Amino acid sequence: MMSVLRDDPAILPELAVGGYGRLHGWLREHVYRHARLYRADELLERSTGRGLDPSDYLAYVKEKYGALYGVG
Repeated sequence: MMSVLRDDPAILPELAVGGYGRLHGWLREHVYRHARLYRADELLERSTGRGLDPSDYLAYVKEKYGALYGVG
């Protein structure tokens, strides 16, 4: 999600009110139009500038569930 926000910071406020137009536009430009040209790992690297990294997801899970389950 960070690549999206770096490219267009207005996406987050739009998502907060249930809008998906800007996000969909970014996905169209950076992901969907290239999906048949590249393997998944190549597409991820091209669209975000880095390979698969679970640290963002793990940070999200720790923040969301850490206090609830006493982990993290």
